[in-house]
Amino acid sequence: MLRGIRFASRFHFKLTEDVKQAIFDPRIRGLLGKKVSKERIRDEIDKMLIDDAGRSTAIQLLHELQLHEVVFAPPEISVLVNGVSAIDGEGGDIEDAFRLAWIMEWLIRINGKGATKQEDNGIVFHLEKDLGQEQLLKQTQGLAMTSHLHTIITKPPHNDEAVTSTQEMNKSEQQARKSLMLSALLYPYHNMTATHGGKIWRVPSWIHKFGLKGQNKQVDITTKITAGLDDVKDAVNALSSSVPADEELARSEKATMGILICDIGSNKAVCKIWPSVFLFGLGVELLPKYTFLRRGILGKQLKQCL
Repeated sequence: MLRGIRFASRFHFKLTEDVKQAIFDPRIRGLLGKKVSKERIRDEIDKMLIDDAGRSTAIQLLHELQLHEVVFAPPEISVLVNGVSAIDGEGGDIEDAFRLAWIMEWLIRINGKGATKQEDNGIVFHLEKDLGQEQLLKQTQGLAMTSHLHTIITKPPHNDEAVTSTQEMNKSEQQARKSLMLSALLYPYHNMTATHGGKIWRVPSWIHKFGLKGQNKQVDITTKITAGLDDVKDAVNALSSSVPADEELARSEKATMGILICDIGSNKAVCKIWPSVFLFGLGVELLPKYTFLRRGILGKQLKQCL
């Protein structure tokens, strides 16, 4: 099932109706979780999410075929000694996973190809001519975090920053994108926790760790992206709503943001995590504007690019 989706998205195949009907068969869907190892499922999802050209199509197919709750199954209370003993909080709308994934895909592409223009009444994005569609975010003006976050995210690195090889940079960027998209797909569970083996887990981290058998380093990144969201929003809103009265206060505010970035941390072997958390925060804040964004950017040329 998952390999069919991955090949369809990678090679621009179209799934036939009999294949779709088979995927919807509850017996076959049940076997995906029982007969296929979690590691195999993880590998297929990873390959979908690192494929820049086919990722959007793969996520769309996961949505159309209603596989989210099969692949990203939330925890259930277990009778095992070291199983899940308690679940707290409520899950959100599964549709938000696909809305946020769509927004993150769009932000990733804008962040890589676009330029920004600051205006008095908000931020306006301009895409390059090959993408068409100028001023795509006019409907989002007035959001508390938008203008502040985007300038931080798109700021070029300092000249004295350590420069890695092109291969390492590509691997780092690829890993960051995969982690962002996985975090988006797990977002509906961000307000839930599960007690497993005496330890309290955020459910997105639990799904990545136990549901997909993710490696510890990758789970750590997903955890920081989803768990750091509220802290980043609070800090950015607090700093952006106040005007420092003197240099000492300004230094204090910068120190506060610096401490937050250190708390989020970074993993040099994979990618810097804090820019991903900020970008993810921007995506979450844009969720209420999803309908406007879809209406504004789905021109014919951009459809082909996505």
